[in-house]
Amino acid sequence: MPVVQRPVPQLPASLDLTGKTAIITGGNTGLGLETAKQFLQRGLSHLILAVRTPAKGEDAKRQLLAEPSVAKRAQAPTIVIFRLDLTSHASLVEFASRVEREVPAVDILVLNAGIYPFNFELSPETKNEIGYQVNHLSNAILAILLLPVLQRTGGPAHITVLGSRMATRHTFKKRPVDLEKPIAAHFNNPKYFNFISHYSDTKFIIQSFLHALSAKVDSNRVIVNAICPGQVNTNLGSQDGAPKWAALIKPISNLRGRTPEVGARCVVFASAAAGQDSHGALVCDMTVSAPIPYMETPVGRAMEEKIWKEALEAAEGVAPGSPAKAGLV
Repeated sequence: MPVVQRPVPQLPASLDLTGKTAIITGGNTGLGLETAKQFLQRGLSHLILAVRTPAKGEDAKRQLLAEPSVAKRAQAPTIVIFRLDLTSHASLVEFASRVEREVPAVDILVLNAGIYPFNFELSPETKNEIGYQVNHLSNAILAILLLPVLQRTGGPAHITVLGSRMATRHTFKKRPVDLEKPIAAHFNNPKYFNFISHYSDTKFIIQSFLHALSAKVDSNRVIVNAICPGQVNTNLGSQDGAPKWAALIKPISNLRGRTPEVGARCVVFASAAAGQDSHGALVCDMTVSAPIPYMETPVGRAMEEKIWKEALEAAEGVAPGSPAKAGLV
């Protein structure tokens, strides 16, 4: 791993989001907030911040509207706060239903919210391991539920998930999942939990889902991709449950990590400028990456088929008819 990450180019000067609508999950802090800022700087007209705590979303809204480049706009953008809890299937359905009712069309969906769990924990509602639930299953369900709203634009709209190069460091080659059981059963077994590799495994799972989704979605209407913005300076080490040694990562992050501004530039590129060549792929910085080798093996393809089937079943379970409505079955 190089000490210094490669420079990230500037966004195309021609990128203009005037008249467009974007949704960002986890848009009240960090990378999500900076992405929102850059969308607005590019003229975005309507922004929905999907946050777990609405009061924090309102704080972010005030901060964004106070940005000099936003405040001086002749017509102020519309920013609204929708509550979303990725650990709750009921919240996913409520959120998607509200979007469908209140938003005519969505041009950009950035599924930015995620988690790096240091400890094994089950979601109280879904009984799934929290990292699997938040990083994969909830994002997959949201993509399915919201796909019809993105298809209204006439395209191409974008669905962009926060992915990671770390997906290439998954453990499934060494420790394959039992395909006779649900994928969740693997993650829900504490003996398989290792916080070092767990994040990589969840990112591999969501990347497999996106690859399967891209085969079902016309890229002329909706481009589906994932973005790895590289290592970005975060609050890792200060979050609840972090081990004491995690604080040692901060100096490394300060030395090597990108600023949120640079990281968000990558997100904006993938979600607003990347073309059809990114459909179903992981975009690293601003470059479309080759598929993860394991995904192209017979076992990897079988695993992807199971991930896809279970995501459809999960969406059908929480919102009957949603896969058919999205044109996925």
